[in-house]
Amino acid sequence: MTVLDRQLHAVLDTAPDGVLIESGDRVAYVNSAYARMLGYGTASDLGSATIHDIARPEEIDRLQWFGRCRSEGKPAPTRYSFRAQGRRGDVVTLDASIAVTRVESELFITTMVRKIEVEEPRPLEIPGVRQLSLGSAR
Repeated sequence: MTVLDRQLHAVLDTAPDGVLIESGDRVAYVNSAYARMLGYGTASDLGSATIHDIARPEEIDRLQWFGRCRSEGKPAPTRYSFRAQGRRGDVVTLDASIAVTRVESELFITTMVRKIEVEEPRPLEIPGVRQLSLGSAR
């Protein structure tokens, strides 16, 4: 690893947002923040991960389609949210921002993510409905 590579890794590893860089179907780089968001101890735990290891099963087709569009030079969203699979099977919702770069004809897709805290929906409470329901049951 060159000095520049070490410096770049040091900068990205201290970033508060998750960073994952793909080349083809492989993960070329993932930072510590991305790993922590999914419940992993270190980035190296995700070093050999694929989309099947990270995304929830219901998200895979959509995310793979985005990747195919990007590799073919077609338009694809640069911002979206998706549900990821945490290490312990929990669902983690991530807001993703995407950048595409070609270096010497190799395509690199950089995904920067932030965790979205999703609140469970609370039952809708309409004043007086409970009393009406109880009154009609008599």
